[in-house]
Amino acid sequence: MKIKRIIMVVLIVVVLLVVVLNCFSSVGTTERGIMVTFGKAGQEVLEPGLHFTIPFAQTIRKYSLAPVNYEIEFSIGSDGAVTSDMQTIGLTADVFWIYDETRLYDAATKYTESSLRNAIEKTMLASVKESVGRYTIYQIVEQQEKISGEISESLKNKMKDYPIVITQIAISNWDWSPAFDEQIAETMKTTQQVKIAEQELQITEQEAQMIELMKNNMNMYATNMRFQRGPHLDLNLRNIVDYYEKSSMALHESCYYYNFLVYSDEHG
Repeated sequence: MKIKRIIMVVLIVVVLLVVVLNCFSSVGTTERGIMVTFGKAGQEVLEPGLHFTIPFAQTIRKYSLAPVNYEIEFSIGSDGAVTSDMQTIGLTADVFWIYDETRLYDAATKYTESSLRNAIEKTMLASVKESVGRYTIYQIVEQQEKISGEISESLKNKMKDYPIVITQIAISNWDWSPAFDEQIAETMKTTQQVKIAEQELQITEQEAQMIELMKNNMNMYATNMRFQRGPHLDLNLRNIVDYYEKSSMALHESCYYYNFLVYSDEHG
């Protein structure tokens, strides 16, 4: 009899401990809670700390306020966005979102995390198609940062009716057909060749201007020296000009020779 009483007492103590422990539930520092009584959510948002609950009647539904990352990928197939010049674009994006602390009652009564993810994905696709459709594929290649910003603003505005806040969108990869990749590579190659040709032309024009300037200066000097020192210096200056016109690479040699002749003439 004593053993049975002991067992009964132990069982009662255990049950009481379980009941007492179930009377309290904690909300973490990065969480907020909603009290649910017999399946019905309360409107009060519970702050971090220890909260009393009625065992088997009440539970606390917890919501983390830490950013949630949802990676979304749209292929260049049926899910892709079509540009204004009828090219299909795909992309990969990381959408970061958090629960709106002031609207947790709506989150508890109208949505699940799965339904919110589905809403984000569908709205993101609509925003991408809307923004991409205003540009040609070439403009998208050149203005990816600008278009990413437009997509971000569009998604944030479209998700205002949901109990979440979109904090950041990072588009990490734009995708298009392999044929267009080859076309881009060829265009970049051609552009580079054009830039090189323009630079070479600019250098040639600068050299021609230098030649003409030096030629004029030497002609002026030769004219002056003709009346002062005779034809000897004038003839040598003419030879320098002819030589420089044949090869622009001889600029430094010509300048050195010119200075040497002037020095020699002036010092006998």
